[in-house]
Amino acid sequence: MNGLDKIIAQILDDAKQESLAIREKAAGEAETTLAAAGEKVKKLEEEQAKSAAQREKSYEERLRSSAALKKRQAILAAKQAIIEEMLAAAHKELLAKPDEAYFAWMEKTAQEKGGSLVLKKEPREIDGGFVLVYGGVEENCSAGALFASQRDELADKVHAMLFG
Repeated sequence: MNGLDKIIAQILDDAKQESLAIREKAAGEAETTLAAAGEKVKKLEEEQAKSAAQREKSYEERLRSSAALKKRQAILAAKQAIIEEMLAAAHKELLAKPDEAYFAWMEKTAQEKGGSLVLKKEPREIDGGFVLVYGGVEENCSAGALFASQRDELADKVHAMLFG
């Protein structure tokens, strides 16, 4: 059985050699696959980091833009409040004038425009000012009505004086 033992030993030795070769080949392939997977993971991590940085930058830009808009809105609201206060103060000052000074100012204004005023003694329920009657037409020239009708122009003038 010596010959048979030699054959078996030869087969086992060949199988061992082939097994080692297969293991080495598999280990090499596994190493190559792991290296490729590692590169893919590294590439994906880099892409994710870039994407996260871009999202962060975009978010920061939106926050800055939103903050700038809120700041502009706050400034505008403050300016509008100041303008409203100035118009209200002017309206109040006009109503606070003594009757003689108020009517003298009205007559002067009418004369500068080439007109004249005739004052009637019957009072009207208005907040200062007068009712202008010409022909059969009455026009409400109360202080409130005048300020309301000229509000935009007055606000523009106050804005130009304060912020222009």
